Amino acid sequence: MKSGTNNMTTGNPLKLIISFAIPIMLTSLVQQFYNVADTYIVGKYISDDALAAVGAVGPMSGLLVGLAMGLTDGFSIPVAQSFGAGDKKLTNHYAGNAISLTIVATGVMTIISFILMKPILRLMGTPSNIFQDAYTYVMINYLGMFTRTIYNVLAGILRALGDSKSPLMFLSVCAVANVVLNYITIVPLKMGVFGAAISTVLAQFISCVMCIIYVRRRNDIIYISRDNFKIRKKTAVLMLKMGVPRALQYSITSIGSMVLQTTINSYGSDYVAGWTVANKPELLANIPLSATGVAVATFSGQNFGAGKMDRVRKGVRSAIIFSGCLSVVMSFILYGFGDDIARLFLDGNNDDAIFASKTYLQTIAIFYFALAVLFVFRNALQGIGKSYVSMMAGVAELFGRIIAALILSRFFGFAGVCFASPFAWILADIPLLVIYYVKVVKEKDKKCLKR
Repeated sequence: MKSGTNNMTTGNPLKLIISFAIPIMLTSLVQQFYNVADTYIVGKYISDDALAAVGAVGPMSGLLVGLAMGLTDGFSIPVAQSFGAGDKKLTNHYAGNAISLTIVATGVMTIISFILMKPILRLMGTPSNIFQDAYTYVMINYLGMFTRTIYNVLAGILRALGDSKSPLMFLSVCAVANVVLNYITIVPLKMGVFGAAISTVLAQFISCVMCIIYVRRRNDIIYISRDNFKIRKKTAVLMLKMGVPRALQYSITSIGSMVLQTTINSYGSDYVAGWTVANKPELLANIPLSATGVAVATFSGQNFGAGKMDRVRKGVRSAIIFSGCLSVVMSFILYGFGDDIARLFLDGNNDDAIFASKTYLQTIAIFYFALAVLFVFRNALQGIGKSYVSMMAGVAELFGRIIAALILSRFFGFAGVCFASPFAWILADIPLLVIYYVKVVKEKDKKCLKR
């Protein structure tokens, strides 16, 4: 089995970005498929309260997962840049250090989460009827964090080399295993929320093992020696400069989501269940936009490493047109079928839950182009090493969600809460567009004047 690596420093930018993005879209689609399957099985075979419990801990799960994903995404940037520059020795060095730093960071985050989880759930006002199930679900998922983060860093390394197909294969196996295990633990074994959590962890372990075996035995680019795993101070500083801002962006966004979840909790478990259901099609609609962004990050990283900034600009222009068209399609689907989507997962007699789900989906649908802009420009700037923009965008998103949770909800009720994501996207777009103009577009003009 040959490596699926892809040098993106030559060829048509749009064609390269789309061909790279398609496997990522399929990977994310598979991932969301088993998330949707989880939601369906939990809601249909346990109860709406169990569904609410799983949804109530979404922001907390997202906080730790986001921190880990942000770090691993940032760690893969030097890998992409060194690969684009044609330095295989440095590529292997960065890959080995990325893995070691991920292991250390995951251990620290897992310990902290065990200490703080119950107080956070109480602080968020988690309804008492779902509190224990929510705590059980999130803590079991945290126990499985090592398998998820090791998979993420290895998948990030492969994508940095232009290989977006192998992670799809591993995650597809994970998805099938998760759905099968979920059904077994919940329906015949009647293990409830505990079974749903255990199934997810076991499925992630399978994908992690497959990814490790592939990188060690089948990949023909990465040869990580024992010496590569030794964390070097200079490399660690560089990688943390890339990873920490992205991790902070994820965590800041998650904090905003936690504040928002606290407001939603105040409406009762029916609204929590409706919100949980609405998040699933939203995540599905995000897939093509997010995948395009990831492709732009790899494209920008490799071409920046090769010193081809003109290609970076061409790639961004092509990506924003492509992603903008996709956002229009997603808007139409979410707005037109919001009610049908809600009824698919919820008890038809639960009017409050259906109202909450439909209202949220139709509200965010109007603003999806702003999300397309966010994914493209954030990833483009990260690819060329401007990782601090992730933190700035994250802060803007945080303010957007807090304003919606604390202010708009007072004037417009639940409808005001639904404006949280669109408001966050628009506020995040502002610094991204300004920084891209100053650091990429205007720099080009300066160079032209010098000539």
